[in-house]
Formats: sequence, structure tokens, C-alpha cells
Amino acid sequence: MKRPNILIFMTDHQRGDTVLPEHPAIMPNIERLAREGVTFSETFCTMAHCCPARASFFTGLYPTRHGVWNNLLNGQRLSTGLKPGVRLFSDHLTEAGYDLYYSGKWHVSLDERPADRGWRELAVNSIAGQRHELTWELLEKGAAQPLPATRRDGDIVMPGYGVYQLYGRVEDAPNHKTDEDCVERACAVIRETAGTNKPWVIYVGTGMPHAPYKVPGRYLDMYRPEDVPLPASYRDTMDDKPGYYRKLRRMRFDQLSEREARESIRHFWAMCTYLDDMFGRLLKALDETGQAEDTLVLYTSDHGDYMAEHGLFEKGVPSFRGAYHVPAVVRWPAGIRNPGRQVDGLVSLVDFAPPF
Repeated sequence: MKRPNILIFMTDHQRGDTVLPEHPAIMPNIERLAREGVTFSETFCTMAHCCPARASFFTGLYPTRHGVWNNLLNGQRLSTGLKPGVRLFSDHLTEAGYDLYYSGKWHVSLDERPADRGWRELAVNSIAGQRHELTWELLEKGAAQPLPATRRDGDIVMPGYGVYQLYGRVEDAPNHKTDEDCVERACAVIRETAGTNKPWVIYVGTGMPHAPYKVPGRYLDMYRPEDVPLPASYRDTMDDKPGYYRKLRRMRFDQLSEREARESIRHFWAMCTYLDDMFGRLLKALDETGQAEDTLVLYTSDHGDYMAEHGLFEKGVPSFRGAYHVPAVVRWPAGIRNPGRQVDGLVSLVDFAPPF
């Protein structure tokens, strides 16, 4: 059998249930991928943080073995990258004769870039030199600013830290531009490689649907607020859970009314639809260049989002299912039998790469 091309689409912060057929999120391209492939409905990350989860995906190893314990682009990191001798699947694919292209979020190491592991970089972010943290200067600036007299819709007011807006309607945001650029560059490579005999791997890593959930109106208007339910655990007092869980909820997310919680969920779903639109452009490029049959496509994410489970949003220390359950849909027309199946067995992000 001919060695397949490989297209990997990894989102950031996407819940695993959003790609299942019973979920309200409007994702027609994922629905098509599922019909033509296999959905792994019980797929989980190793840690609900970007860096350790991504390192596990690329290495096939748990954090205890690859050495990335938490997020790297801040002063709280416990390491700067992978342990010596740890290999990525890209190392092996390069040796096997594949051309590798990287477009989007890295967030695996400060010591290395994708180019150090065999990838041709198209547009790469979350690398050394960037920071994902509040510096003392920013904290001092925020502390010096008076808090607003009235709280805006979706605002989370944090004295000493400033105000954080969890969701909003935004037509043109920096993260939108970044993700759009990564997808377009990958589409260009798909078209450029048509007709060549050498197999390729294209990795596309988006920054969405990471919070804050800010999305163009054309996607938001596809959902009605009254159709958005709250999860069964939303009113959990968490009296039987660690005190930090209760503190996180009471200091931050209890500021949101039930209506605002529903709006947050609505905006998140809309961002998933926006991502599905981008993903569809990649599928279209495969179709138009005649490469769909011989291309293995994987749609997944690094970790999920609580989406109002137990009254929480985003991720963090609390260890609930929503932050660990991730999407995993695979299509390979030339290599998958009985497409349209849903496999409910336990799968981990470490299962996609052999552990060398």
C-alpha cells in the first residue's frame, strides 16, 4: 500500500463532546470526516495544559518520561523542554522520507523549534521569546487602574489584576488572523505538493477555541441563547471537593449570571463552528488536488474546557472530565475499513505516536 500523506489539525482548548453527533455545535466538515472515517469518542489528554499534552502527542510518552510538566512560556515553568534523548514522531517520519510542514502553535519546548525536529516552518507561534503570563509590570499597571463602576457583560473583575472579559462578539481579532494565516499557508502547501511522489505531513495548530471566547457575529448568530443548556453539574457547591476548586469558582466564575454562563457556552460553540469552517478549507484543498484518498487526516485537540461544568470555565487545577476529554476523528479512505464507526474504547494522546 502507498504510504499516505498525513494532515493533522490540532485545536487548543476544544472539548471532546463537540465533535460527537449528538452535540449542538454546528460542524458540518467534522460530520463529514466522521462519516468517512472513525470517531474515537473516549479520547483524553495526559494533562489539561497545552505543553505537557502536546509533548505527549508528539512523543507518545507521559510527562514523567518526556519531561514537560506544565506550560513553558511563563516564569512558573518546571522545565524548558524535553528530556535529552526524547524523540518526536517527526524524527522518525523524516528518516522515513516524508516532507514535514508545520503551521501554527508549537508550545512543546523553549529549547527547540519545529525546524529542529525535521519540520519546514510555515508560520509558527508559541515558541521561545514569547510570553504567556502576567508580568509584574502588567500587574502593577492593572492594580493602579480603578475598577469599573459597573461590570460589563461577560466581565470577570479581579482586584489587583484588572478585568477579564470571558466572551464577546469580535469581527477581527489577532487570534483569528493567526489561525486564518496558518490554515491558508497549509492549503497552499497542499496545492503545491499535488502530483509529487514524496509523501508529506502537514501539521496545523490553531489557537482557538481557547478563552476568551471572542468570535465573529456570523458564527455567533447561528446559535440562539435560549437553546443553550447549562450542564447538570453547574450548581455543584463543591463542598465535597478541594477548597481550591471552591475558591476558583467563587472568586472568578460566580460573577457570571446563568445568562452569562449560557452566553459563554454559546460563544464557545460558535468558535468551534468557525474552526470547522477553516478545517473545511483544508479538506477542500485535498479534494481539489486529488489527494483526499491517500491522505490520513486527524482532527484532535490538546485539552478541553469545563464549559460551566461545576460552575467553571477554561481549565486549570480542577480535574474534571471536560478539561481532559478531547476530540479525535480520523479519516483515511485508502486505509480504513467500515467508515462511519464510533469507537468507544479508551484512547490517549500518547496513542498517536509510538513511544521511542
